Amino acid sequence: MELISHFNKFLSSIEPPQTYVSEASNGHMSLRTRLSSDSAIKGYIQDTFLSGSYARKTAVTPIKDVDVIVMLDINRQTTNPKHILTFLHRALRKDYPGKTRLQRRSIKVVLKYVRMDVVPAIFSNDRDDPIYIPDKLLQRWILTHPKGHIKLATELNEKTQGLFIPLVKAIKWWRNNKIPEETRPKSIILEAILSEVVKKYKIRSIPFGILTFFKYVIESYGIYSLFNIVPIINDPVLQGNNVAMEWTGNNFRQFIAATKRYYQITLKALDSPFKAKAVLSWRSLLGSKFPSNT
Repeated sequence: MELISHFNKFLSSIEPPQTYVSEASNGHMSLRTRLSSDSAIKGYIQDTFLSGSYARKTAVTPIKDVDVIVMLDINRQTTNPKHILTFLHRALRKDYPGKTRLQRRSIKVVLKYVRMDVVPAIFSNDRDDPIYIPDKLLQRWILTHPKGHIKLATELNEKTQGLFIPLVKAIKWWRNNKIPEETRPKSIILEAILSEVVKKYKIRSIPFGILTFFKYVIESYGIYSLFNIVPIINDPVLQGNNVAMEWTGNNFRQFIAATKRYYQITLKALDSPFKAKAVLSWRSLLGSKFPSNT
């Protein structure tokens, strides 16, 4: 059984509460204002905007991180990625003492009510085009396209009559609750796969979309796990960019194993002629947030 009314209630329950949304908004707005007033860095700032799940409206409760892109007027050819991260970190440390951490591609700012990943970046061309972000480990600038991902999520949601974003949220909730944190695929990997799914298949409902996602993963990528190979998963908005580049073989195998296991549970839930048994199967997949009744 698809149990559409149950799914509507479930999806509502995993939405970030308004308090979280307000706190996240206050946090990133305050940070952007502080940077624009900082004497050391304000002369370099061309723009700031949001990225990631929060910006794509695919975040589930609680909002884990808010990604803030800081566009800087600097020369990519002559600027060391590590140096620009250190430069931005120094500026943020003044406003957030003891609450910042330098990371591989960003500066983490941890407040009581919100966590933010602040990413320095350089325009590649026009403002809506891909951007370059620094990678401290690789010691080079990497091309990415956060505005393209936001636009794609909106377009796919319209194409599927409002099903794409809720489907992303349902799959993320499954991942967060059923796959150990240290082995979970990144959200961008799930969204890249789901964009392939909704382009290839007509999704009539969220439960059917979950089944289709599992089936597609098994059929398209399952064979790779037998040879301990992580497949290339193409960035849907940036040709030649592999969003699974940092996925390890062990974590990928565990993801495939979980996908196969929960694919069978999803089949059982959809095939069950009894509402009570279908509910139990869906709760086995999605946890206690999936309602027993409506």
